Amino acid sequence: MSKTNLPREITKWLQSLNLSFKITNLRRDFTNGFLVAEILSRSNPDGIHVNMSGFSPGLSTENKKSNWTLLKFLFKDKTCKTPMKDDLIERIINQAPNAAYEYLLLLYKTIQNKE
Repeated sequence: MSKTNLPREITKWLQSLNLSFKITNLRRDFTNGFLVAEILSRSNPDGIHVNMSGFSPGLSTENKKSNWTLLKFLFKDKTCKTPMKDDLIERIINQAPNAAYEYLLLLYKTIQNKE
């Protein structure tokens, strides 16, 4: 994983999930929410099942918003700790510096019950 600058512990965790895409650029690779959905589908936080058939790896603005909307919908009526902050998601979609990094750290800490 180049251009990620993630802590080794998180890099090893992501590698253990055997994601369908290699993470080479955090800002670009997480912008559409597909990898977030895949991480959630493999780690099953809070007992929530994520069906990957509704998600597309495309990078169009429409596709990005569709994937993130679907992720938010999955958690809307659930009591879960998985972070779905609108402002951070918007920053991820727009590839703002450090947005994907911040979200991935939050996601990791939530799923792994880390401080």
